[in-house]
This record gives sequence, C-alpha cells and structure tokens, in this order.
Amino acid sequence: MTTKRLMQLYTAFLLCAPSNALRAALCVCGIGRIVPIHRNSVQALVYLKR
Repeated sequence: MTTKRLMQLYTAFLLCAPSNALRAALCVCGIGRIVPIHRNSVQALVYLKR
C-alpha cells in the first residue's frame, strides 16, 4: 500500500543493497515485482535519474 501511495505522489521507493538472503526472500514473496531492488547505490542512483 505504501508503494502505491508513493507512486501516486510521484515519490520513489526502492531497496538498495539487501543481503542475498533478504533479496531472495523479497523476490519469493513478490515484493521484487512491486519495489525496485538494486544491488548497490550506483544502480539505485542510475534508476532514480532515468
């Protein structure tokens, strides 16, 4: 719900540099389809600038 509301406000929400275990858990439960997950801060910044 938070991500949906942030998109309505044109505000970005993303995850940066989660551990491999956390990344896997987020993808299994479907969060990865809703919230962009980036391996590092450089990838996150590139994503935000597009």
